[in-house]
Amino acid sequence: AQEKGFAIYMLKALFNGYGDELVEVAKTNLLR
Repeated sequence: AQEKGFAIYMLKALFNGYGDELVEVAKTNLLR
């Protein structure tokens, strides 16, 4: 259970840290 919680925490941290950048990259790629 702890491993899953840690993995989810890391995923959330990645999404929070790089989410905006990924969205911008996705937008530019989709628009092009």
